[in-house]
Amino acid sequence: MSHPDASPAEIDASESPSFFARKFGITSIKEDRIRWNKDWETCLKSLKNSGVVFEEMQFVLRKCYEEYPGFLPDIQKDVIRKQNALQTLLASMFSQGNFATVWLLLDEPNRQKHLMHGLVQASERALFHEDARASCPEITMTGLLKGSGNALLKFLELFQEMKSSVSEDAPCLMPCEWWDHVVDDVPKPLSDEDQFVHAMLAMVRNDFIAEFIIGVAESFSRAVVNKDKDIKSILNVMEQDLSIADGFAHALKTKRDKPIIRCENCEKSASELGSDARFMVCSTCKAKLKFSLHYCSQKCQTEDWKRHKVNCGKKAISKRLPGTAGDSTWAYPAVPDMYREMLNNGNGRTMNLRDIGAGTPQFVRSSALQLQVSMIEADKDADYFLFTASQEPIRFVVHEFFMKMVFRLLRTNAMSSKERTGTCALAQYLLKEMASTPGLSKESILRQLSSEYGIDMEVALKEFTERGGPSNETFLEKMGKGVRAMGPKLMSMGG
Repeated sequence: MSHPDASPAEIDASESPSFFARKFGITSIKEDRIRWNKDWETCLKSLKNSGVVFEEMQFVLRKCYEEYPGFLPDIQKDVIRKQNALQTLLASMFSQGNFATVWLLLDEPNRQKHLMHGLVQASERALFHEDARASCPEITMTGLLKGSGNALLKFLELFQEMKSSVSEDAPCLMPCEWWDHVVDDVPKPLSDEDQFVHAMLAMVRNDFIAEFIIGVAESFSRAVVNKDKDIKSILNVMEQDLSIADGFAHALKTKRDKPIIRCENCEKSASELGSDARFMVCSTCKAKLKFSLHYCSQKCQTEDWKRHKVNCGKKAISKRLPGTAGDSTWAYPAVPDMYREMLNNGNGRTMNLRDIGAGTPQFVRSSALQLQVSMIEADKDADYFLFTASQEPIRFVVHEFFMKMVFRLLRTNAMSSKERTGTCALAQYLLKEMASTPGLSKESILRQLSSEYGIDMEVALKEFTERGGPSNETFLEKMGKGVRAMGPKLMSMGG
C-alpha cells in the first residue's frame, strides 16, 4: 500500500506490494495476469464477510485520519469526478454506439480480454490499487461473464441507475449486500475514527469500481475504433442490417437458465395456466425412454392420445413447443422467429437445409402456389421453380449455404404466414438472378409470383425497394452476409 500522506494522483502501484496479495499468496500481476485473477477470485470467495476488509485496512486508514485529515474530501471529489465522466461515457455507448449488441455477440475469450483490461487498470490506478479489489466481491471475471456477458450489462445499467439517483456533486455508492455488513462487528456508536474508516472504505470500493468500468469501456471502444479482428465481423453485420445483430443480441440478453414446461395438448405453460397448475407426464415414455411428455390435465392427455400413441414408449418425439426441452432454442426465448424452425431441425454444420420446407399455411394457398409447394417438396434440392410462357419449369438453386438458408426461411414465411412476409425479398432476388434467363423475363416472373401469392407483385416490390433505399445488393444478399458473419453464434444457439 502507498503512504497515507500521498494524494490520489501520487499513488504508484510499484511503491509497495499488496497487503492481500502477501496474505493470500496472490500471484504478481506482472508475472501472470491469468493466474493473478484466479488467485484473486479464490481470495474473494475465502473472505467470510466484509468485516474482514475493515479489520485489515483500518490500520493504514487510521493513519490517514491522524496525519492527513483532508484526505477523505479529496478522495470523494476524485471519485465524483470519475463517476460523472463515466456516466456520460456509458450513456453515449449505450445510446449511440450499440455497445450492448456488440458486447453480447462477442465470443467469451474476447469478452474476457476486455474485462481483464478493466481489472488490471483498476488495480493499477485505483486508490490502494489491487487491495481495493477486496472490497468488490461482485467484480469478478466469472461473475460478469454469466449469461453470455449479460451480467456485465446489468451491472453497468445498475451503475447508471444509481448515479442518476444522486446529484452531480455527490458520490454514487454501488449497492452490495455483502458490503452492507462491513461495520457489523465494530462497536457502536461508531467513533469519529471508525466513521472515517467506514467512509474511506466506501470511497476505496467505488473508486475501484469506477476505474474498472472505465478500463473495460476504454478497451472495448479502442477495439471498435480500430475494428479489431474479433469485432470486425459483428460491425460488418450491423452495417449491413442492424436488425439481424440486434435480434441475436436480444436473444442472448433474455437467455433462460432452464426450459419451461408446456402441456403437449393445449400448449399452455404454468404461467398461462395459473399458480395452481400441476403437470403430469406420460408414465410409459418416462419409464421406457426416460423422456418427459407433459400434460396439464387428464383431459388434455386423453385428447392428445390419438397423436401420441404412435410413438408412445417407442420414440422420444414431442411437438418441440417453444421454450420446452424439445425446443433446441429453449434457452433463447427471444431468438428471431425465422431461425427457430431451422435451429430445431439440426445443429451446427450438420444442419439439413432440405428440411426447411413450405411450412403450415395460415391462409388458403392459390392453385399456383400449391403447385409450387408440391414441386419443391418433391425436389428438396431445388429452391424455387419459375415457368416459361409455355409452362416449362426452370429449376432455381441457391448454392451458398447461408444464402440458401436465408432464401428458404423467407420462402417458408412467404408460403405460410398470413401476411406473406418475405415475398418481396424473394421476388427481388429472383429477378436479379433469373430475369435474363432464356424463356424468362421480369414481367413473366412478376406475373407468376402475383398469381401464386395473390398480390400485385410489381406494386409491392416497388414499395419494398423504395423503403430499402438505393443499393446494388438485394435485401436477401445483405441478409445472407449478416447471417454468414453471425453463423457461429447462430449455430451455438441450437446446440
